[in-house]
Amino acid sequence: MVTIGVIRDPLFIVGGSGVGTGGSGNNTPIPYLQLRVIAKGEQGGIPNIGQDEYVKEINDVVEGYKDANFYWEAARFNGGDGENRNNYTPLVEIELDEAYVPPVVVPPVVVPPTPTINFGSVSCRSLGSCNDNSTCAVKFPITTSNAPAGSYIEMIQTASTSASATLNNDSGVFSITYQETTAVGASVNFTLYLKNSLGATIATSDQTITHQSYWSMIANCTVTTPVVSYSFGFSSPGRSSSSLSCAQTAFPLMLYAAVNTLDLGVQLFINSDLSTPVGSGNLWYQYGIDGISYRIDNGGFIAEAVNCVVETPTLYKSLVSFDYKGVGDITFRYKLHGTTVYAQYTFTGLSNSGGIYFTYTLDADVGDPNLCIELGSFERVSGSIVNTNNFIYSEESCVLP
Repeated sequence: MVTIGVIRDPLFIVGGSGVGTGGSGNNTPIPYLQLRVIAKGEQGGIPNIGQDEYVKEINDVVEGYKDANFYWEAARFNGGDGENRNNYTPLVEIELDEAYVPPVVVPPVVVPPTPTINFGSVSCRSLGSCNDNSTCAVKFPITTSNAPAGSYIEMIQTASTSASATLNNDSGVFSITYQETTAVGASVNFTLYLKNSLGATIATSDQTITHQSYWSMIANCTVTTPVVSYSFGFSSPGRSSSSLSCAQTAFPLMLYAAVNTLDLGVQLFINSDLSTPVGSGNLWYQYGIDGISYRIDNGGFIAEAVNCVVETPTLYKSLVSFDYKGVGDITFRYKLHGTTVYAQYTFTGLSNSGGIYFTYTLDADVGDPNLCIELGSFERVSGSIVNTNNFIYSEESCVLP
């Protein structure tokens, strides 16, 4: 290694005259503590071919600061971590008399943009025609710029003549509504305040609104109300009868209503914004969840409903036992499954003047063991009895015809 004396002035390196061609400082071409390749080496007789002057290959010769006290005019890279100075062999080293202090980079001062608040041109007419010198109201949007997150708006009315100003906050969208009772001489003065999340005022704007003749030509304000709809899955296509509709097992047709339950008179639509009613042609559609088939008329209204799921009545064997005390005959009636009218059966009672209950079994199926009595349909019609009770239906299986 060749050590070149002690350089009294570290700035000697800067500028490249004499010994140092690199160095550091405000004018140095080599950043402090970075090493630049100044000569390519070779490995096993094969030259290194890297082109980046700050990417070292084994045996490349570099230049730059070793540390704050030494500057390498030349040093050979031996491989490994290029930031570790122990992986270099110094060839020409300059010792500095004073430790080099890198210049302090002062970041530029960033001045945040100034927040502003104002109100824009009139957007719409919210009350009256504004051309008949009577009550009139118009709406102005409020505009802001560079408003920080969490900021909000306040307004104070300072003066008015036959008019007023109101601050509106529609889900964070602010506007001013100006309303006057007469167009002649009407005006209002107010101040808008833009405040940060801590309530400090960061911008203000003094405003005056007076009647303008062109207000009668601007559009009316419209309030858009979000459409709330509910979806229902129906069978498809529509069928000409409820029985055909009830036979469907898939429900791909999605229809919509303004209510969350279906009933007679409810109007159905083909889209969620409820703008196009179902034009079904008086066809039947089954609603899959509750198993009800609905007839939808040409206006999309539910006109008729039929339950697709027929509840099976509780059926019992046709033998019925009952307790009896009394005298004379007793006529009973009962309803067999599958019939809509009651059948009657007369039991010839025995004299029972002692008031003791006797249990009798009635074969109410009139000789047909395949017929079944519906639960609750067996009752006394007439007869001279003191009391009957405890109708007991057999728990035996009942075979339907």
